[in-house]
Amino acid sequence: MTHITDLPEEVLFQIYKYLEVSTLKALQLIPDFAESTRYYLYRNSLYLLRICDDQINSLTLTNKEKPLGYELSLLVQDNNNQSMKKHISQFRHYQVNLSLIKFENLLEKLDCYKDNIIQDIFNRDDIGNGIVSVKLLIQLNYSLSTFNQVKDCLVNMDKVSKYFSNNGKNSITIDLELNSHDK
Repeated sequence: MTHITDLPEEVLFQIYKYLEVSTLKALQLIPDFAESTRYYLYRNSLYLLRICDDQINSLTLTNKEKPLGYELSLLVQDNNNQSMKKHISQFRHYQVNLSLIKFENLLEKLDCYKDNIIQDIFNRDDIGNGIVSVKLLIQLNYSLSTFNQVKDCLVNMDKVSKYFSNNGKNSITIDLELNSHDK
């Protein structure tokens, strides 16, 4: 009689497709399944990251407008956060929520993160790490006085995608969400 631990990983991966994430995380505690479930989770899960404009923090946003995800600035602030950076870089699918008021501020932040965070997470070597897919969700908060930011954002979206593209090796999709804030 064959035991479930004797099944090949390909069969286990087919079973894992139908399990809840909480069940898969519980399976990681069983030594016979730890490696295969960890591999499956890293390969198939979507990791949420966010970058917020400094002006966003001063706004009172509704729950719908608040960006989700792990704040990238936390990786800069804490020099001992290499383990978190390593953990994040093991995923293959990302959504990066970029919430901003001024487009120039976003480009400045991306320049700051380019060499020490973005490169470490999104620029993979070609040895067995596969293609990384990145969904960029740009949440632009504008008012009548800052409406030109909408035009700047539309014209310069390709600049943002280049930060995450790894010289065209990564798959990038961009969504734009416009939130009006009358002031």
